[in-house]
Amino acid sequence: MAEKPRRAGTPGTAGTAGTPRPGAPRPGGRLSVDFAACDGHGLCAELLPELITLDEWGYPVLRATAVPSELAGDARRAVAACPVMALRFTRPPARHRHRAAGRSPAGGTRAERGTQSGAR
Repeated sequence: MAEKPRRAGTPGTAGTAGTPRPGAPRPGGRLSVDFAACDGHGLCAELLPELITLDEWGYPVLRATAVPSELAGDARRAVAACPVMALRFTRPPARHRHRAAGRSPAGGTRAERGTQSGAR
């Protein structure tokens, strides 16, 4: 049977969608630059050279927007150091956070609400 083609924009997945490839970096968030606000100070590139370089005018060029989890702390420091707040770091959405803890988005556990799985 032929392997399913990967969706565009999902690096680090193999075979089944969303399953991380062994050894693939875990996502720690995404970087973005508000170029209308950026004055080209270059602090971001000094603090995060693994992901940011500067162009010939001193403005940031992102090598990648996805930030590996091991660089998330450095990315947050670079964002905090930006004098005009032009660099942004967004964390990936926490999917199934409530269900993993045995809680539903409605609040409390199913036992506390007196409902069973699947019953409404």
